[in-house]
Amino acid sequence: MPALAGDVRATSRTILQVSRRPSSRASSRNHLKPTSPTHVFQILVVLADTNPLVWRRLLVPETYSFWDLHVAIQDAMGWTDCHLHEFVVVDAKTLRGKRIGIPDEEFADERPTLAGWKVPIARHLTHGSQPVRYLYDFGDDWNHTLEVEDILPADGGSYPRCVAGAGACPPEDVGGTHGYAEFLHAIRDLRHPERAAMLTWAGGRFDPLAFDPSQVHFDDPRVRWAYAFAPPVAETAQRTRIPEGHPIAIAFTERERTLIGEHTFADPDLTTALANAEQRGTSVIARFTLDDLDELRGHVAATASHCKDRKLRRELNALFARLTTEMDRYDDGQ
Repeated sequence: MPALAGDVRATSRTILQVSRRPSSRASSRNHLKPTSPTHVFQILVVLADTNPLVWRRLLVPETYSFWDLHVAIQDAMGWTDCHLHEFVVVDAKTLRGKRIGIPDEEFADERPTLAGWKVPIARHLTHGSQPVRYLYDFGDDWNHTLEVEDILPADGGSYPRCVAGAGACPPEDVGGTHGYAEFLHAIRDLRHPERAAMLTWAGGRFDPLAFDPSQVHFDDPRVRWAYAFAPPVAETAQRTRIPEGHPIAIAFTERERTLIGEHTFADPDLTTALANAEQRGTSVIARFTLDDLDELRGHVAATASHCKDRKLRRELNALFARLTTEMDRYDDGQ
């Protein structure tokens, strides 16, 4: 860990020489409940080893926690927040690394991690402080370098903001920087045998240079936390016992039926059951076993994780959450 400070600072300084840009294109967007701090941190976020380089410049409230910062980075970068994350900060006194993210009791001794929502960023971030590493997706290992460029007076508007940046966010689950390089090579080569499949997987088209800070929308980190950590129904209510393989009636809206039928790759038997469902008022009633619902839920989650349209992704995530709630109401003994 002690070597982390030097490694990250060297990377960050190199990036700063390349990526400093005027911040005149600032845009304030959709923090659900505006935060009006006294000061804001101007933070440079650089996704390591990407070509073309992917980076963002953010203004975030001084009162933010590391969880709040995590949500802002996810939204500004374009990630879907469907994998684990952690920050690694360097303690100014001991020069030892500390992990901040989502604690896991199973690895509390092996991989101690402080809860991000309990640690204010001001405790470890200030102008001239050691750069911070932000790791997203422990499989693809997307390493971001964060550095505080400045501490500025707040202007009375809402925060966070993305004021500059470049480079499209790589597709989720593309295989890290190596997989991303292979993906770009494939889609640029008109004769590449996997080009069509890659583009279809990525949503039909992909421009690695596309990024507009004015189009960044920020979620409220408190809403995201409640969504991520709300206890499942099984912990707060008694499940209804049903025989194994017994179908249960689930009401779907027409929009939910469209989402499943037109935007997921669910098996035909599942989509047919929805297409032939009984109409009751504004809803349709379909019958699925818990195994069917689990499979359907998996298709919805897979589609959401690769969806580039933020509105559509939110609809899919909401549908996934509702299917999960429905499943948690029942127990078929499996």
